[in-house]
Amino acid sequence: YLFKKSLMDFKKRAIENNENHKRMAGQRQSAGLASESDVMEFDLRDSLLKSDIASLEQELQEARINLIRL
Repeated sequence: YLFKKSLMDFKKRAIENNENHKRMAGQRQSAGLASESDVMEFDLRDSLLKSDIASLEQELQEARINLIRL
């Protein structure tokens, strides 16, 4: 349970960092220093991280239920 909880915190921090990088990539794109694919890469990463969090939340809930049964 503790491992999954710390992994969840890690993924949430990764989403925050991805948002910062996405914002910077958007600024570089508007300045003509990056392409749209660079920004799209951060959108894809955001989607992947959010789906990971959804599955981790389910696993965390299952682990919590198993601990309660114990």
